[in-house]
Amino acid sequence: MRVRAEAAANERADIRSVIARAERAGGDPVAPRGHKKRKLDSAEQARLYSSLDRNPFTTNQQLRARVDKIAASTVSRYLARAKPPFTAKVAQDQEPEELTRNWKEEARKWLKGVKTIALSRRIYEDEAPIYANEAPHKGRSRKGKPIIPARSRYATKYTLHVYAKKDRVVHWDLSDKDAEH
Repeated sequence: MRVRAEAAANERADIRSVIARAERAGGDPVAPRGHKKRKLDSAEQARLYSSLDRNPFTTNQQLRARVDKIAASTVSRYLARAKPPFTAKVAQDQEPEELTRNWKEEARKWLKGVKTIALSRRIYEDEAPIYANEAPHKGRSRKGKPIIPARSRYATKYTLHVYAKKDRVVHWDLSDKDAEH
């Protein structure tokens, strides 16, 4: 008997809470609770996308601050829905002129000339840039578009020169001058 009385009291309390919610929601007893769904309009989405197009190494927190309407975890969903979508990529450590057609043609011609030299007589030289302010290694850009890391113009650039034969390193040098100087 006591259990039935408690169940009836709980049921009346539930009914009262539904009626109270309906009065607060203007007659709809099933008004949604919790947070309102926050959506970005097309202008805010464009601002989000253009911000990431300008700087592919922008974090979700920084992008969220640009629109200040959604959570940082929601930014990834908007980026995945973009046309074309943004994808995470490893930055290419290439100079921009290395992507041109002229540079590639010159490299092919040089390779044809090198093939005539015997392997035991070849000495390879390579120079690799090392910057004092390395940029992040991963970023996001639109699908099919490479990322070239942005570096400060005023950062010190060191060049590592390595000269090697087939079986050993002949010489190496680390300086602040490249091969042209």
